[in-house]
Order: sequence, then structure tokens, then C-alpha cells
Amino acid sequence: MNRLIRIFICVMMIATLAFSSILLVSCGSTKDSGEFVSDEKDSDISIGVLADVHVMSETQAVDMTCADFKAWEAHGQKMLGLSESILKTAVDRIIAESDFDVVLVSGDNADDGGEVSHRAIAAELARLEQAGIKVFTIPGNHDINNKSYTYAGGKASYTNPTTEKEFAEIYADFGYDGEDIVEYYKSAESDPKDVHFEIGDNLSYVADLPGDYRLIAIDMCNYVSTYSMTKGEGDAAAAGGESDDEGYFLLNGERYPLVSGRHDGAMTEDLLLWAKRVTEDAVKAGKKPVGMMHFPLIQHFGKLVQAENGAVNDPKGYSVPDVLANAGMRFIFTGHIHMQDDAMYTSAKGASILDVNSASLCNYPTPIRYFRGKGDEYEVRTWNMSYITEKYLPSYLTAEEKSAINSDFRDYSVKYLDGSMLAKVKNKIDMEMVYKILSKLGVKKDGTNDAKVEALAMGVYNDVILKFLKLPLYKSGTSDASVEGYAKKYGASLPKSDYTDVFNLAMSFVAGVYGGDECCAADETRVTLLKYSIYAALALIDEYGLFAKIREINPSFKEIDLSVALPTLYKNGNLDVCKSNLLVGLLSSLKIEIKGIKITDKTNPYDALNTIGRLKETNALPQKVQDMLTDIDVKKYISSNKTQEIGFIKLGAIIDDYIASSLLIGLTNDSLEEGNTFTYGGGTIDTAPADNNVRITINQKTMAYSALK
Repeated sequence: MNRLIRIFICVMMIATLAFSSILLVSCGSTKDSGEFVSDEKDSDISIGVLADVHVMSETQAVDMTCADFKAWEAHGQKMLGLSESILKTAVDRIIAESDFDVVLVSGDNADDGGEVSHRAIAAELARLEQAGIKVFTIPGNHDINNKSYTYAGGKASYTNPTTEKEFAEIYADFGYDGEDIVEYYKSAESDPKDVHFEIGDNLSYVADLPGDYRLIAIDMCNYVSTYSMTKGEGDAAAAGGESDDEGYFLLNGERYPLVSGRHDGAMTEDLLLWAKRVTEDAVKAGKKPVGMMHFPLIQHFGKLVQAENGAVNDPKGYSVPDVLANAGMRFIFTGHIHMQDDAMYTSAKGASILDVNSASLCNYPTPIRYFRGKGDEYEVRTWNMSYITEKYLPSYLTAEEKSAINSDFRDYSVKYLDGSMLAKVKNKIDMEMVYKILSKLGVKKDGTNDAKVEALAMGVYNDVILKFLKLPLYKSGTSDASVEGYAKKYGASLPKSDYTDVFNLAMSFVAGVYGGDECCAADETRVTLLKYSIYAALALIDEYGLFAKIREINPSFKEIDLSVALPTLYKNGNLDVCKSNLLVGLLSSLKIEIKGIKITDKTNPYDALNTIGRLKETNALPQKVQDMLTDIDVKKYISSNKTQEIGFIKLGAIIDDYIASSLLIGLTNDSLEEGNTFTYGGGTIDTAPADNNVRITINQKTMAYSALK
């Protein structure tokens, strides 16, 4: 979306915040994949996949009512307090209801890498093997040399982390004991048959699976420790405590680990070439290579959702997806980003590989993935956990919480996701941010106006930001304070839906991304509601009288009458930025200059709008912005005629064209509707909404990819 157009509709105080809140959580629709049912099909292999189980065991946490634990749990969207009980229930159900030959666990087993939690997880995986189901795991970036805590005694305190050597010992029966193992990597110089692991070893390996399949487990995480010092910066330094002669923090006499760049991939040339060689060896031996790695093989989502380090790193001169696909790997199971998405990558040589990326087991939608292969036909399905066995629930839960979990765990997990995300949004959009934006608009405390500035800031935060986030979509009673109420005021109507408020609507997009069913079209009900919610943000700002209140404190702030723009906006989606003085008023008050182009309060608004329309042509924009606008016809969304006094931005069309399509596709990497495809990042093709249940047919180097009905 055109960054400059966003300036005019978003940089205005709360519109910026409100719109940013929506974009923070924009992505697709949710769909229940249903319960898992073993269909007893004849198959060569049946594989279950668990990703990012993130268990914080009760034996490690000890006191889950502790304020420090609650603060840590609120840090993300993971249901940490329930993580162990979810895993136990999943193990029960896999044993009782599935036909899995193998279960793969793709890393981030323990939430903070605590040794106690790892041992609790291993005990559950042992139950699978006792039931005749082989288990293989690989470490994630949370599992080794991490800062691990216990919450006994009412506060967080350091507890034993896990080293590479200890991880291999704890999970010896699940990839590190030599049984079914073809070879280990450890390092480029190591003996591939040596089962003894030491600190500093890489934990990659190759194992034979049933049905002529071979697992290539690639450990490409960074956990090289430099250790924590009591003198200097960081948590360990703040903790004080015992240290050795060199100043390193000690726990039980051992130096405590500190890893820099834990969330970055650490694929090396040697490791990649080893993975290439063992994949080619598998093909030569008549085996079908299946990969497992913690980080995604490819970038599944745009940068606004998936960070640049959210996929495996490419060693200099190499493309990891190309190397593995060309070597003969056709499937790889990954995790890490906690958002479900399957996508096909095709190399320049025409070799394809499917990256089956799974969401976390301990947050919505709590998925177990299911891979079945027979000959050249393969299926990938999703089985979402629908309940937690009551006997496994932690004792600290209130009767009300237990009742909510027992009556509808899916509903509970969705509400948990909503609540934790709302807390995160409120944390980012706080009073400090409000004061910063007000200061840019010339509203600052000077000793004489402090009470007025404080009152305005509180009003903006409570009566605009929070009110917008929880603004009802539909009218209730006599109050017009709703998206529907504002729409009716200006002669528009809303489609009916079950969504309750703006944030609930936004979270429906989020849940779609987490659950792997994101899909968005301009005529979809949710997109229409999203459009009118954005309009409502502007109506809310006008109703609050934001610009007039700013002028009371800062008389130099230019007059802006947003009410002039609202009727046309609701009628045809066109935002008048000239008669309302929105464009010139904002840009001149903010004193925005773009490479020598200066807009003052004396600038004719229609001339200013024409100038904005030509910025891309004149190369006045920074290169990064130019790159963003490569495929966007900026002029298409601007209408300016000084003679006829026409000057507006086609906000509705922008939402339809770039929020409902290009922007959301860029965020989700999914097509607008089933049957269409979207190519992202050279060679990657994603077909929506096929991220939960897909059928693949292999024909030599090409793979046909379609949704399972």
C-alpha cells in the first residue's frame, strides 16, 4: 500500500494507531478441520508431526500462580500453564486413535530449555514408543543453552538449562541412541557412527523409517554459548549471585549459558553439503528422503508477519531450498513461526519440495499434523486438539477456568489468543506512544499547560484508541457508538455476521494465519467489515474532535474539518483530503519534507495532491519506498482537479486492491480464493486454503498439489 497515502489517512493521530492495530493482526478466515479419524487406508507410512510443544512442566514451574510466571506466560500467545496437559492428552489420543508409524517432534520442545521440562517431555514421548510408535526429535532455538527459570517461592529464579550433550542424553531413545540411525553429523570432521555427544556438537542425524523412507533431521539452530557474566549487562548480571574468578555467573557450580543471536538460523556450508550428500545417498539407496528442521525451509509470509530471520538462513553462495530439492528431498516438516502454512518450492532446475510448516501445539489451533504416503501419492492433514483430559489439568486453575476448558477447549483457546494479543497491542500502544505523537503535533507540556496535555492524552488513549479497539460492530440498544451506527449515520449498511467488535474482527484474521486457513477477497464479509471499521476510526476521531482539541493547546496547528470528508467516504469510498484540509493541514503541521518538496499551509491543496501523485515519477521517494510501490499505480488512487475542486484519495479502492489482496497476500502468502495460486519469493507457490489438508502426486521432478475435500 502506498506509504504516502497512508500518511494522509493514518499519520493523523489515532488513525495511525487504529489502522496499525488492524494491520498488526490482518490475515484470513478460520475453519475447523474436524477430528482425526484413522481411515485405515493401506499406506507405506503414516507420520504424525508435533511442532513447538513449548512445555513448561509443573515440576519446573512449581508455582503457576506466581506473578512472574503469569508475566512470562503473557509474553506470547502460548498456553504455557496448559502446555504439559495438552501434550499428555495428545499422546493419549495418538496412541488410542491414530495409525501413526512414526511421530516427528520438530523442536522447541521445552519453552525455555529447562532440563526438568525436557525430562517431562521425554517421559511422554516414551509412552508413544511403548505403544509401538517410533519417535524422532530435533532441537529448536529454545531448547539448548537457554535462560531457564523456576517460579518456586513466589518469584522467578534461574534453574538448570540444557546443553547439547544433555539434550542428546535426555532424548537418547528419540534419535540419539544409535538405533535406526544411519549416521550423525556432529561436525564436518566427526565420526558419523559415534553416538557419544559433547558440548558444542551439532545434533543432526539420518534415520531409517518404515516403508523405505529415510529421515534427514537437520539441526540448524544457534546455541553457541559465550556464558553470562555477573559484571556487565543482562539478566544474569542483574541477578548477582555466585561467580567464578573470571566473573562468570554460576549455577550449581556451572557457568550459566548466554547465546547471542538465538533466533537466527545457523546453517553452515558444511552442514548443508552434508544434508545434500545424505539426501542423495538416500535416493541412491532406493529410499525416499523426508526432512525435519526447526526453522521453515522458505519464507511463508511477508515481512510484516514473518521476520527475515523467520526461515532457515542461506550460507553464502547457496540456496537451502534449491540444494535440498535438487538433491531429491520432496517433503520437509518444520515449525518455529507458530503459524500453519504449507507451500511448494520449485528450484530453477524444476525440482519441487513441500515445506509442511506446523503451528505450535500449545496455542490455537493446537494442531497435530498427519502425513500418509502410498506409492507416488501423499496426503497431509491436520488434526486439531478439541479437549484436554481433565485429570491432566494443572491444580492452580480456578473452577471457572476448568469449566471453560472442559465445556469447549477450542473456544477457550480462541479467547486466550484474543486476550493475549489484545494485551500485546495495548502494551505497544501505550500512553508513552500517545505523548510522542502529540509532541509531533506540537502538543507538549511546558509547565503552564500540563493539565490540558495530560487530559488530552488520556482522552485520546481511552476515548479513541481503546474505544476503537473494542468498538462494537453492531448497534445495541440506543447507543450509536458502533461501526454500524457510524455507517447508518452516513447512509451505509453493514453485512450481518457473528463478529462482535473491531478487535474480534481483526483477531479472526489472526486466527486464520495461526490455523492455516487464511484467505481473503475484496467481497468477503470480513473485508467489508474491515473497511467500515477503518472508516469508523476516522468517524470516531471526528466525533472526539481531536483536531480542535489539539488547536486549543497548539493554535499553530492547522484547521482540519474531518466531517467534510465523511459523507463521501461512506458513499463511495473516496476520502476528500482537500476541502477538509486534511492533506495540507497535516503535512504542514507535521512539517514533513520529501526530498526538497515542501508543503506549507499556503500550498494549494489540489496542487499538493497532484504533487503527491507524481512523487513516484520524480524519484523523490526513498529507494525502499520506490521498491514497495513497484507494482502500484499511485495516480490510480488519487483524483485532483483544481478547477472543479475535486481532491480525494480512493481509500475504499485501496482497501479492496491492496489490503484485501496485495497487502494480505503479502502478509499471508496465500491466494484470494481456492484454486488460485500466488507466487512469493521466487519459486514458492502457495494454494489457499490448502494449508491444513492437501494431496500431492509426485511425477518425477514435478509435484501436483491440491486441496483435500
